[in-house]
Amino acid sequence: MLAGFLLLLPVFSQAEDFSYTTSNDEITITGYSGTNNVVVIPETIDGLPVKSIGNSAFLNRSNLTGVTIPSSVTSIGYSAFRLCRGLTSVTIPSSVTLIDTYAFQFCSGLTGTLTIPSSVTTIGNEAFAYCSGLTGTLTIPSSVTSLVIMYLGSAVV
Repeated sequence: MLAGFLLLLPVFSQAEDFSYTTSNDEITITGYSGTNNVVVIPETIDGLPVKSIGNSAFLNRSNLTGVTIPSSVTSIGYSAFRLCRGLTSVTIPSSVTLIDTYAFQFCSGLTGTLTIPSSVTTIGNEAFAYCSGLTGTLTIPSSVTSLVIMYLGSAVV
């Protein structure tokens, strides 16, 4: 009975599974070497806040099916999750203000509706391009002051 219970617990990624840089007492995630299909990015590493998901940090991680971004993160970098075709769910916290160019491009596994939090002010070029599974509504909040052309496949904007 206990073994079945343990399977229901979320899998948390370990800080050592991430490569990162430190600048101004803040962490930028630059890569992931773990094997979990569902990744929970830590809010802090070595006592410092994780503030951004860096450029190409999870690029082409086809085994990635889910990612939870902590509320400490304010930006999702260029091509951060590009080509993560198996990614079916992502939690973008209300602390994020920037979703950079190609951030989720070719994430065809994302399905249904995706809500962008009202904290986001900038969405880069083709941030959600070719996310063909987004067949619901993509709601862009009025807080967005910079939006470069986004091809969304069949999603309704």
